[in-house]
Amino acid sequence: MGTWKNFVGLSFLVVGIVVVFGLSSAGCGKKSSQTGKTEETGKTEEKCPVWFKDSDKDGYTDGTTKVACEKPSDEYVSSATGGDCDDNDPNINPGKAEICDNKDNNCNGQPDEGFNVGQSCTVGVGECARTGQFVCKADGSGTECNAVAGTPTTEICDGKDNNCNGQTDEDNVCGIAGGPRAKVSAGLWHTCAVKTDGSLWCWGSNGYGQLGDGTNTGRTTPVQIMSSGVSSVSLGLWHTCAVKTDGSLWCWGRNNHGQLGDGSAWKNTPVYIMNLGSGGGGAPSIRDESSFGNREQKQANIEQKHTRYGCSSANIVFYVLHLIFPAFILFALLKRRFFVRN
Repeated sequence: MGTWKNFVGLSFLVVGIVVVFGLSSAGCGKKSSQTGKTEETGKTEEKCPVWFKDSDKDGYTDGTTKVACEKPSDEYVSSATGGDCDDNDPNINPGKAEICDNKDNNCNGQPDEGFNVGQSCTVGVGECARTGQFVCKADGSGTECNAVAGTPTTEICDGKDNNCNGQTDEDNVCGIAGGPRAKVSAGLWHTCAVKTDGSLWCWGSNGYGQLGDGTNTGRTTPVQIMSSGVSSVSLGLWHTCAVKTDGSLWCWGRNNHGQLGDGSAWKNTPVYIMNLGSGGGGAPSIRDESSFGNREQKQANIEQKHTRYGCSSANIVFYVLHLIFPAFILFALLKRRFFVRN
């Protein structure tokens, strides 16, 4: 009897093990890989997709994502290519060509590669040459130099390209055999010279301020009147005129006949008269009449005639000594001779 009881108990044990193993193999209490349902509850669990941020709608994302069963916002799309380095600018992404605009258009970490931005550049020639840097053009198509060329001036003999035409001291500005071209003008009692650096120097008699140094003191050695920019000079008897490279005319000295042209009294410093215009061939100049000796002498004679017969106190003495007094003596002699005969 005991043996039978043991057999029945063992049988129940085996049946229990088989039932438990069978239920376990059938997947009871676990999710189904086919339906996504839980056999215990019968409920369905959803799998939500990944959304990619593409704020500028250029098809590229900067890598920002969200997992959501519904679209998070208008900035997100269901698919996009990575690598966007500026998700707020549709003109910047790995698919764009690089242009010159100080931005990394193709997102390779190098702004404006292939362009010479920042390199040194020069515009103009001669004295007009200026140095700057290459910068991007406004349309991004390339670069341009940010320097502005200087303004040409009249060519003078100084070993420089003053008028910025690529030539130095052209048109024989340095005179014969390439020597320095200094200009000299001689008046009756004073002399002036223009040096190759454009400075003006005068010396000699200065009774009417014709030297232009601000005094009425004569000079036995040259004194500087203008430091630069003088193109030519011409001298009268007691006045002087000079033309500067900008075309301006300046005069000083005696003005008893209005020869200065400023409508005032004499001047012992240069006074601006007018602008003669630079024209197309450089600064205007005054022809040096002093080189024509006869003309200068004739002018001197005319000036002396006006001076001799003027109305100054010195000339009144001249009248008495040279005209009235001799006439008086002549009259006395004639009268004496007349009375002697009678």
